[in-house]
Amino acid sequence: MRIGTLIQVVFLALFATAGTAADPFQESGGLVVMEVESAPLAGSWTKETYRGGHTGSGCYEWRKGNTSTGIDAAGAGILSYPISISTAGRYRIQLRSQPSASTDYNDVWMRVQGATAVEAVRSNGTDVRSLGTAWTKVYNNSANTWSWNSNTVDNDAHFIYAEFAAGASATLELSGRSTQFSIDRIVLYTSAVTTAYATSTDRGESARVAGGGGGGGSANVTISGERKQWHKVTLTLDGPSASESATPNPFLDYRMQVTFSKGALSYNVPGYFAADGNAAESSATSGNKWRAHVSPDVTGTWTYTISFHQGTNVAVNGGGATLAPYHGLTGTFSVAATDKTGRDFRGKGRLAYVGERYLRHQGNNEWFIKAGADAPENFLNNTDIDGTVTQSGTDRRHNWSAHIGDWQSGEPVWKSTKGKGAIGAINYLAGTGCNVFSFLTMNINGDSKDVWPYYDFNIRTRMDCSKLDQWERLFEHGDQRGMFLHFKTQETENETLLDGGAVGTERKLYYRELIARFGHHLGLNWNLGEESADQTTQQRKDMAQYFYDTDPYRHPVVLHTYPGQQEAVYRPLLGSASKLMGASVQINWDEVHNETRQWISESAAAGKVWVVANDEQGSAGDGIPPQAGWAGYGGGGPNRNNLRHQVLWGNLMAGGAGVEAYFGYSHPDSDLSCRDWRSRADWWAMSNHALVFFRTHLPFTEMTSNDPLVGNATSANNGRYCLAKTGATYAVYIPAGQGGSADLNLSGQSGSFTVKWYNPRSGGALQNGSVTSVSGGATRSLGTPPADSASDWVVLVTSAGSPPTNVPPTVSISAPGNGASFTAPANIAAAALATDSDGTVSKVEFLVGGVLQHTENLAPYDFAWNAVPAGTYQLSARATDNNGAATTSAAITVTVVAPSSPPPTPASPSLSGDGSATPTLSGVTQAGAEVHILVNGVEVGSVIAAGNGTWSYTLVGLPPGNHTVTVTAENAGGTSSASPPLAVTVAGSGGGGGNPGSASDSGKSSCGLGGGVAAVLLAMCLVMFGLRRP
Repeated sequence: MRIGTLIQVVFLALFATAGTAADPFQESGGLVVMEVESAPLAGSWTKETYRGGHTGSGCYEWRKGNTSTGIDAAGAGILSYPISISTAGRYRIQLRSQPSASTDYNDVWMRVQGATAVEAVRSNGTDVRSLGTAWTKVYNNSANTWSWNSNTVDNDAHFIYAEFAAGASATLELSGRSTQFSIDRIVLYTSAVTTAYATSTDRGESARVAGGGGGGGSANVTISGERKQWHKVTLTLDGPSASESATPNPFLDYRMQVTFSKGALSYNVPGYFAADGNAAESSATSGNKWRAHVSPDVTGTWTYTISFHQGTNVAVNGGGATLAPYHGLTGTFSVAATDKTGRDFRGKGRLAYVGERYLRHQGNNEWFIKAGADAPENFLNNTDIDGTVTQSGTDRRHNWSAHIGDWQSGEPVWKSTKGKGAIGAINYLAGTGCNVFSFLTMNINGDSKDVWPYYDFNIRTRMDCSKLDQWERLFEHGDQRGMFLHFKTQETENETLLDGGAVGTERKLYYRELIARFGHHLGLNWNLGEESADQTTQQRKDMAQYFYDTDPYRHPVVLHTYPGQQEAVYRPLLGSASKLMGASVQINWDEVHNETRQWISESAAAGKVWVVANDEQGSAGDGIPPQAGWAGYGGGGPNRNNLRHQVLWGNLMAGGAGVEAYFGYSHPDSDLSCRDWRSRADWWAMSNHALVFFRTHLPFTEMTSNDPLVGNATSANNGRYCLAKTGATYAVYIPAGQGGSADLNLSGQSGSFTVKWYNPRSGGALQNGSVTSVSGGATRSLGTPPADSASDWVVLVTSAGSPPTNVPPTVSISAPGNGASFTAPANIAAAALATDSDGTVSKVEFLVGGVLQHTENLAPYDFAWNAVPAGTYQLSARATDNNGAATTSAAITVTVVAPSSPPPTPASPSLSGDGSATPTLSGVTQAGAEVHILVNGVEVGSVIAAGNGTWSYTLVGLPPGNHTVTVTAENAGGTSSASPPLAVTVAGSGGGGGNPGSASDSGKSSCGLGGGVAAVLLAMCLVMFGLRRP
């Protein structure tokens, strides 16, 4: 821990015993916005909601009134609003209020403390009167309507202004005067802000400066959840108080990242604003809880380190100033072994893309194939979830009442009873043996127009904390029931809604929030969009890259597009051209098999095989219709024999990753209206039979589609299918109506093969047919099935002899190129491509000069080779397959040369505000360099230089007296020497408050300690850490 951080921690601990005031509102850009209900009720003020049109959670109304006059003297029921001013200037003060009368009983008392001047100015500017710190009557002549009229001086309307110095700590107070006078919110603003902007009710409440009490900010960190492998472990930080509508925006203008690490294993996890930390239950919109989740891979002691920055759009753009005392906090927690079994993903581990056609659990190494529900796509439009809406004339909200009986005692709910239907629905689907459900997380302007993560339909940069916490209850239960979560992040109607389709501020924030809140789940993929068509190829690449760069777990990224659009959309994304890992195929029901085969083959040929699933089967009106006899379903659409053959088994026998069932619009319980998954009960049973066969009887990861072996030379969708591990295992699907027979070409194979039959309609054990064994060397008849030869059957043919010889994997270095040159200290993004023709790659090791440097167990195989000094190096990769065979690639040569330019030399900082409590330093250095601020030789913070090289930093909380300030600048070339010392004088004798060295936008409010005490404490810290001799 750096000395500056230690000093901050000591100051916090010492100051905590002194007692603190309420957290002040932080002025930003010359504006302060405060909800009246942010202050505790006092006297005869009451909180009311009956006056429509209020902002926030309500308004305050004065109810007492002098019994004889209806008016109270100043000082009755004082409401206090502390304010921290960083921008010096003259601020106009306005109240949004509503009196019960337009003349009498239309006012409230107000005073301002901590200003250099408070004045009443006639509206035409011709008369100025000093108000000082006395109580002043503020009236509003607009009865029974909300208005910003805020005048003083009877019969001669004067506006009210307050003059503040930079760094001022002020308090605005209200006292009840007229009965039934209601107040909604308060604004203060300079001439740099227009009245229309300041008084817009779309403006969020200003942030409160943490650390002053009342709103948190104590930097307390708690670790909660089951601290076991693969379980959700949650870090909660008591950080800056904020609200969903606050300024600064807690979603954009703060950036919390938490690095969770154990040894070489490390995850850099995005954090998020969690309101009061219990928003699913409380529906809170404000609070001081900030969170990050991790699902640890291994047992033992894990370390966390928090990074916390503040600044405009820092959540998506980086940079900003470090925010004390949160930045740099670190600690440890212990993780025990998992104790979960069965379907629960917490017993199997995270599902990862490993460079194969299938995902693989990283705990027990089990391979994953899926079957389940693609519908309803608006699954999250649930009557029990906060912020759920319905479109005019069409109520598509789901209450899942048909599945309430599937909910079990002790399972998740919120607000005592809510969520039972949706939890029960997940239980039901899992109980059928299925293992996936999908949902849109944003369908603004889409088919249903009723799901989004934002607290308002029209606002794209502010999230709904309680809604997202309630989503999390559903997803967490899905993990525990072994359900894969298919996140569909947009649909075709809104693919250009965010940033015009580009990866800009809105889209980055949307993705970052999804990753931060839900990325810890063990089984999921990020689908870049349903029916993607209108975005450009580069935009799709950028989207995939952002997920790859931001998701610490590298969950699979897939893409869905229209039938007929695959060539234009998928082909430019193959191989190393993008970070896409799979295709979410939409195609007509009778084209699934060949479409799956095509994109598996094409992606493999491009060097990175995709996970290819059939997630929507046309036509749009049919999909998978309800089962026969379902209420309101009169028939129509493809029959179950054809769908089972060409959709379910069509995908799986092509080597596909599985099928999600789409529900067509022409039938009951459709893609938008389904409220009962029992509408397809027979389909779920058939899907489970297919999953059981593959998991139990096939080494499916080692098998490939080879339909010509059963006479289907063109792999016709309506023909027989064959999935083969040549010479070892063959699965043959015989569709209904083809006589229940097939011939298998075993030419070139020797030995005997056993023949068993499986019923894809009803499942069960393997059975004997008319032929129980065949020999290799020619095309052989597999005989006839045990019964019902007119129906579809699956034949399992397995070698009775020794398994074939294992073929070693292939591996090559794909980045950097041979002969590449870098400048020291170099950060080199190395990568390798590895495949195994008859099995799987279990690990890839990177070697420098023949010495092992890094091991990757998952594809993509990347090596962050950092801080490489000058020299010439030989880099190679070694791949090992599932049978232990290893191959080492040819080595490439990498040259790292000494830097050609020295570290930046910072210009001597200039000083403004010398003698104040908050002097500001500024200067110019190299763009992007990190400028370190040292006070009396101790680093107290840092700031990143802007694109033009300028930087500034406000010192907050220095005790009165003389100080010496120096700065250094750091870039890839190193750290400069210190600038010439600059003398800084802090005047005054008290109220320094906060943490020495905090940036101006992150300073802490006064702790009530005098300057002398603060100076003593600083001296104690310097002595404790050996920086000054006693």
